[in-house]
Amino acid sequence: MLSQSQISLEHPATSPMCHVNIAGHSVSVMIDSGASVNILDDATFNKITRNKGISLEQTNHKIYSYGSLRPLPLNGVIKTNISTDSKHLSAKFHVVHGNSGNLLSYTTACQLNLLQVTINSTTHHIPSTNQYPPEFECLFSGIGKLLHIDPDVSPKQQPHRRIPFHVRSDVEKELKRLEELDIIEKVDGSTPWISPIVVAPKKSGEVRICIDMREANQAVKREKHLMPTIDDLVADLNGAAVFTTLDLSSGYHQLELAEESRHITTFSTHLGLRRYKRLLFGINAASEIFQNTIEELLTGLPGCKNISDDIIVFGKDQATHDANLRQVLERLKSHNLRLNKEKCHFSKSEVMFYGHIFSAEGLRPDHKKVEAIQNATPPRSSSEVKSLLGMAQYLSRYIPGYADITAPLRALTKNDATWKWEEIEQAALDKLKKAFTDNQVMSYFDPHQATEVIVD
Repeated sequence: MLSQSQISLEHPATSPMCHVNIAGHSVSVMIDSGASVNILDDATFNKITRNKGISLEQTNHKIYSYGSLRPLPLNGVIKTNISTDSKHLSAKFHVVHGNSGNLLSYTTACQLNLLQVTINSTTHHIPSTNQYPPEFECLFSGIGKLLHIDPDVSPKQQPHRRIPFHVRSDVEKELKRLEELDIIEKVDGSTPWISPIVVAPKKSGEVRICIDMREANQAVKREKHLMPTIDDLVADLNGAAVFTTLDLSSGYHQLELAEESRHITTFSTHLGLRRYKRLLFGINAASEIFQNTIEELLTGLPGCKNISDDIIVFGKDQATHDANLRQVLERLKSHNLRLNKEKCHFSKSEVMFYGHIFSAEGLRPDHKKVEAIQNATPPRSSSEVKSLLGMAQYLSRYIPGYADITAPLRALTKNDATWKWEEIEQAALDKLKKAFTDNQVMSYFDPHQATEVIVD
């Protein structure tokens, strides 16, 4: 949060002012240890981007002054180089309308060695073990709520599917559990929407109730939000050395559906009609809605990124990481969200995140995925080749010349290809297996280092 005084430079003599180099220009900035984002005003933005080819990107993020309910007049965001005499890094700057001056956030100032903060370990410091402060214990129980309103839909109905007698008692238990958690509710009277359920067994012996939303999804207007990729994450983690991963418990169920949109989730059981009060997995736009909502929730917090319900918190050192983690936990707590304690890992030198291992050295592949490829048997059909290549493609970033190695295998997946498995295909598979090892490390991209581009 930024206070009004923090974005004003009326008294520069009493403000922590300094000069840094941004996109090749010397820029006067005020260091603000309470700011979570970097700020540029219009005049500075126009100065540093003139003839530089730096474009302003639009963003849905909102920045608020301390105690204000009105967001700052944000024009957009840019990502560019910032440096001092001794440090160089890439940072994101939010461009604000007006001429109130420029702010350097807490995180960026620390990364440039322009700011040092002593944190009282008894009240503000998060221990450097796999633990968390006791005031955040509430994050690990129950189901949270976060308001979300679905788009308009057109009503449609589906016939009821009978539930086998031998699983009815398990279905009743699951319905009761969902009602007690305030995830579903009973429906009385007529309803324009009715969908059937599919009962799937769990390894635990319990059942999972799935709603067949195929008909309903035809009426749901798909929301379009960009989904982040591992490449986006890798660029932001450059220089990070301490990591925490957080997992939102029953992720989609933590987004509450608006009253007027719940009718589309109505489903039939042998006990009558029920409907969801929370976002459910079967809605076609659920992944985009969830990703965008959690991303907006974390807006302005330094050192954190999310992909769906998984959140990674990071810092260049223990103190920076701990400060970032506390802010994330406080934000989640203030919005009444909940975490899965068993899947959270605190203050680690390396963590597993979306099938990759992140550490200070860089990125490594998950050894289980490497073993799966190395233990793969020769495929017997085109579909099995596609499965093998799909598994290998996830880790292709670690293999130089991956496209050349897999060319004979990819040729087998073409529509007009004749199936064969001969010496050339086996050699390609053997070479692919040999290329994958557990000790491969890919460094984080550093825009300040010399870069070589190799193209066709």
